Amino acid sequence: MPKKFADLVELMDQLREPGGCPWDREQTYATLAPFLLEEAYEAFEALEEAREGRPDSLREELGDLLFQIVFQARVAKERSEFTIDDVIDGLHTKMVRRHPHVFGNAQADNSKEVLKNWEAIKAEEKRMTKKAGAPSSAARASPAACPHRNARRSKSCVPTQPCSRNTSKRGATAARTGSCGPPGTSTSAIWRYPLDKNRRDIK
Repeated sequence: MPKKFADLVELMDQLREPGGCPWDREQTYATLAPFLLEEAYEAFEALEEAREGRPDSLREELGDLLFQIVFQARVAKERSEFTIDDVIDGLHTKMVRRHPHVFGNAQADNSKEVLKNWEAIKAEEKRMTKKAGAPSSAARASPAACPHRNARRSKSCVPTQPCSRNTSKRGATAARTGSCGPPGTSTSAIWRYPLDKNRRDIK
């Protein structure tokens, strides 16, 4: 029988619990951060093959990325911060809120109007978050964690050249060569955020 999402969460629980995998049990936010970024870029690269009619790599890389998300959520659960169910609930709530033309009474007859509504709702969310006094560390960290995040809608989020990796997914993660960001962005700059030992908010 094909495995479901709940089976993946159960698998992660087994890996992290006593008697599970020693390597998996040692991981923290900080040690997992490079893997999360790596899998995101590998999924990004696999999109090109999928566009050319070869979707197998994309299917695999999306699975690897999903595993990292479940992994981080398990770490958060152990820290009594949130669970994977909280992640899904928050995402579902946000998507409903940002699509009032589907789930509410708003009008959006084309993509331009959809994006206009999206940005207005997002701006209001940020205003309310700021008013509530939420920590701003995540906002300060995001440019370093994903230096081309804001380039997605401008379609400039394209690697300058393929990443050249000389490390395994369960080996040393800092040794990398090549560039996989926008022009002028080095790999070392992209990795500075998750590997910065001076950050006290990442454990």
